[in-house]
Amino acid sequence: MSVSAAGRVMTAANAEIATVFEKLPTYTVTFDANGGTGVQETAEAVQGDEFVLPLFEFDAPDHMKFR
Repeated sequence: MSVSAAGRVMTAANAEIATVFEKLPTYTVTFDANGGTGVQETAEAVQGDEFVLPLFEFDAPDHMKFR
């Protein structure tokens, strides 16, 4: 089997070509209340996939609001 400069595979006989997959990186997303109260669970994100923020679970400190 040989590969041409254009990337074409040439074989002299029947050949089996297998696809190789690699796992995409995943990331743990953590949240910081930054002075607020409450608990926000961590979330997982996969590189290249759409990530939707979970429902907001923090309460703002007195006389403040989150932006």
